[in-house]
Amino acid sequence: MDILKKAAIEFDILDNMRKKYQPITVKFREEILSILQKFKELNLDEAEANNVASEIRTTLLDLYFKMPLSPLILIDEEWDHISDSFYQNKRCAGVFKDGDNLPYYLHAIIFRDGDKLFYGTVDGISSEQIIKAPFMPKSFYVDVVKEYSPESKTGYVYHIKDLDQLKNVFIYYPYGSKK
Repeated sequence: MDILKKAAIEFDILDNMRKKYQPITVKFREEILSILQKFKELNLDEAEANNVASEIRTTLLDLYFKMPLSPLILIDEEWDHISDSFYQNKRCAGVFKDGDNLPYYLHAIIFRDGDKLFYGTVDGISSEQIIKAPFMPKSFYVDVVKEYSPESKTGYVYHIKDLDQLKNVFIYYPYGSKK
């Protein structure tokens, strides 16, 4: 069956469902059918269509979460003045620079303790890493372990579980951490 016919049948079924149970994608019926029509016009085989659909998904998510589609150049026009000497990148919400004029990415390292994810500093390693142009944001997950520490305000401290996980961080971010 032709993909457009199949999609139309599926959307008709969704249209007939009670509104309470309809997925939000119903509201994007025409846009989705338009994309499928473009796939048909491009004569994409199944593997190509899968790759293009995946790329479209990634592009939509990147745009929604204010991530760039191409590398940041870090020129003056890319910055919004937030306060005094504090600037945020217009193309990537997680990139800042302040008085020292060194741009940095807030989410370079995401620390992970089981299901808990957080930013900050663990064992002197900061989530914030200095960047240079051209720059494409990339986050690395680093596993940590929580240890009891009576001298800590919280009663515990985190330590990096496997220092080897930092190798790729320091290859991608060779300029060091912001803090």
